[in-house]
Amino acid sequence: MAEPTPAHSHEASCPDVSRPGTGRADVDCSTGSSLPFDRRSTPRLRVSGSATLFPLDGEQFGDILELRMLDYGEGGFAGLSSRPIESGTAVSVGFEDSRLVAWRGVVLRCDPPSPEDEEPKYRIAVRFEASLAA
Repeated sequence: MAEPTPAHSHEASCPDVSRPGTGRADVDCSTGSSLPFDRRSTPRLRVSGSATLFPLDGEQFGDILELRMLDYGEGGFAGLSSRPIESGTAVSVGFEDSRLVAWRGVVLRCDPPSPEDEEPKYRIAVRFEASLAA
């Protein structure tokens, strides 16, 4: 896995939202625009590697979805998958990188592939809810 890099290019001007009271979580640091619907309270880092989702409920219970990771943070991660998964699905998440602990979480979004994509992939965002580390 490559070393994480900031998921936006304006790191110096971005508020530190990882510590309460030091910044605003509703500011997108890549553009400076306010995004009231984006409730992310911690920054995400660009990463490479893979993650595995195990749906814990719904029609896909017991399936395995492989994702190519895009970003990772304390509160969740995003990745690309060749298969969709329904938003709201509870999942167990494991990572290729042994430095990342397994989590239980919920799928926040599953965006369909763009028609222009050479290799169509669904963009899946997962919010972490509980660490599965012992």
